[in-house]
Amino acid sequence: MGLGRRYPRIPSESDFRHVVTSTGSMIVVSNRLPFVLKRNEEGKLERTASAGGLVTAVAPVVINTNGLWVGWPGIHLEDPNEPIPESRPDDITPTAGLKSEKVSYFLSFYLKICT
Repeated sequence: MGLGRRYPRIPSESDFRHVVTSTGSMIVVSNRLPFVLKRNEEGKLERTASAGGLVTAVAPVVINTNGLWVGWPGIHLEDPNEPIPESRPDDITPTAGLKSEKVSYFLSFYLKICT
């Protein structure tokens, strides 16, 4: 009767007894940061939280582990050393990476190893 297809079983409570925990920082690399940068009327950068499931699910873990989120800020920055504004108290998005002072390190790694 069946086509030989096996369906995955539903996990039981005992499957989660051996969950590995870590004390390390979580690093997320994605196309976008958990926020978008825009320029206000004075030309200063402002950050606004991004919407979406990935940000909602992963951002608290990145924050709680003092992690880093690497991605595109949603705007081209003419000056790579222009500081990215820190979050407001009501903003629950993690701190941004890549830190400006690490750009040359990142480029040397990316261009030599990742391509």
